[in-house]
Amino acid sequence: MDLALFYVVLFAVIFYVESVAEMMGKSIVAVPPGNLTVIDLNLAYNQVRHLPSFYFRGYRNLEKLEMGHNLVAAVDAVAFKGLNRLRSIDLSGNNVSRVDSRAFRYNVRLTKLDLSDNVLSFDPEKPFLRSASLETLVLSGNRISHVFDISFARLPGLRHLMMDHNVLYYVSANSFRPLGRLQYLSLADTGVYKLNGAMFGAVPRVLDLTDTPVAKTFDPPLRKIRDRAVGRLLAIDDMVWT
Repeated sequence: MDLALFYVVLFAVIFYVESVAEMMGKSIVAVPPGNLTVIDLNLAYNQVRHLPSFYFRGYRNLEKLEMGHNLVAAVDAVAFKGLNRLRSIDLSGNNVSRVDSRAFRYNVRLTKLDLSDNVLSFDPEKPFLRSASLETLVLSGNRISHVFDISFARLPGLRHLMMDHNVLYYVSANSFRPLGRLQYLSLADTGVYKLNGAMFGAVPRVLDLTDTPVAKTFDPPLRKIRDRAVGRLLAIDDMVWT
């Protein structure tokens, strides 16, 4: 191998090792001290319980954080403050029952957040989250029974919303109106029985209604519908499935 090429490859390997911190399944109970070279931090399948203020202050160049399947119960308002490059967070499979609505307000590049398989529900008087950059929000497998007018009022850039496998049965009149860029919405395996166009600020391109009361009133039952079919369904104002 050419000597110059050898050093290029060696540098690339060293950079990759330094930039990816792989600590999955190590019985870790607290995040180790930060390293400015780390871009991708994997702490999945550990025993971290708490995310207090400025918990990740040492990881200022972090872009991807994986913390699925820990024991986290709550997310503090400034736990991730200072992580201006953070693009993706996975907190799936924890025991999260409370996320401060300001928790990701300062992560101006965050586009994807996975909170699936936790124990979350919505407060009728507060927005769930405040983020101008978030595009994908995964809330599958929580304990969400109600979606209120204010729930998504501070997520203007959201494009993909997964709420399948919740106990959801009440969707308020303006639930999805703040989501003017919504393209994909999954309500599969929920108790949703009523939908109409007034609930939406933008008609999503794909709407998954698999195994819902809405779907079961059709023969054959609806599953994942697309494009014009979504618009036709939502045009039936005040349609109620019993």
